This record gives sequence, C-alpha cells and structure tokens, in this order.
Amino acid sequence: MVGLLFLAGFAWAVFPPKVPQVPVHVAVADDGEEEEERDEDEEDEREEDDEYESEQEDQPVVEEEDEVKIEYEFVTQKLPDTVVDTVVEIPRYDSDGDGLYDDEDPHPDINEFLIVKDDNLNGIDDKYER
Repeated sequence: MVGLLFLAGFAWAVFPPKVPQVPVHVAVADDGEEEEERDEDEEDEREEDDEYESEQEDQPVVEEEDEVKIEYEFVTQKLPDTVVDTVVEIPRYDSDGDGLYDDEDPHPDINEFLIVKDDNLNGIDDKYER
C-alpha cells in the first residue's frame, strides 16, 4: 500500500495533470473623445515646444523618437518614536468649606450654612418653613 502511494506521488510530480486553460476576451468601449483630447494636447505641446525651441536654440532638443526618462524621488520622513501627552490640571478651590467651588459659589468667603434667608421676616429660616 505504501509503495502504491509512493508511486502515485512520484507520477504526480513527474506528470502533473493538465488544467484546461480558458481564453479570456475583454471588450473595451471607447467613444473617441479621449483620443481627440489627447491629440489636441499633443498639438498644444508641440506648439509650446516649437516656441521654446526658438527661444532656446543652444540647448539640445528632445525629439519624439528619443526616449525621455522620468525620474521620481520619494522622500520618507521618520515619525517621532515617543508620544507626549500633556495633561493640564486646573485646581478649583473651596475657600469657605461649604462644598461649592469658589467660581460657582455666590458667597465664596462665607459658608452657605451660615447664611439665613428670611424673606417673609418672621424670624424663621425659609429652608425650614413649609
């Protein structure tokens, strides 16, 4: 049995099975506008080249037959290795000790428990009247 598996593996390696290849056909529809724009751009470039050549006769002229090399330069910038988090703490004070911060307290120097409000002038604090 092992010999048969070995023989099958050897045959598979030497004579791999043929996979049928299906040709792929792709149709591209073109309305011709791109070619017209490309032709107009080429004409404009030729006119600009002619004007430039008349101004610069001393420099060598690149013809359409010559290959023009385009070189790209990629600049990489290393990002910083450390991340700095800045936490700003703004202290809030309660100078009279009544539990209200000074910026929210209507009387920051006097404790609110010591202030008595008696709007009806009966001598009893209004908090305790109902």
